[in-house]
Amino acid sequence: MPALELFVDPPDRLVPRDGNLVLSPPLPGLSRVLIRHLYCSLRVPPVPGAYPAVLDTGAPLTVFPHNLWSNQFKWRAGRDYDELPVAGIGTVLTGQVLGYRYSFRLARLRVPVELAGRDPKGDRLRLDSLVCQLADAGGPPFVLLGLWGGAFTGRRLAVEPQPNSDDLHARLEF
Repeated sequence: MPALELFVDPPDRLVPRDGNLVLSPPLPGLSRVLIRHLYCSLRVPPVPGAYPAVLDTGAPLTVFPHNLWSNQFKWRAGRDYDELPVAGIGTVLTGQVLGYRYSFRLARLRVPVELAGRDPKGDRLRLDSLVCQLADAGGPPFVLLGLWGGAFTGRRLAVEPQPNSDDLHARLEF
């Protein structure tokens, strides 16, 4: 089964630098909680470069920041994506994730997106018709891969203790 070996790192804000929440007093068998972000690399061929993407099974949809989808990828409605109007609301919605409140367009991409793990020459997961949020300015400045819309559908996310370490190992199997 192909798999992406994910980057596992403490978040860069909101928690202690090492990503460990030490419990005081500790519970039996539990003295700390590991807070980690799971990352992979995202590419949009033929645009050069790879961009970090945070995997978040608590986010409903994948979110692309405005600067990336509009300025870097230069996506245009009708060519690179189709806007998905929502009954009774229209095409512009409001969302909130990880402390960011923003407006966005709900869209189905016409362009493929590729996900890669730690090994840039390893397996890649190609997503051909991702349903996502295209955030307006003011949204999160990073790509967030959400649970619905294609990135996790039909796949298995495995997070396990790392051998001989207190940290974690993660992979997305497909």
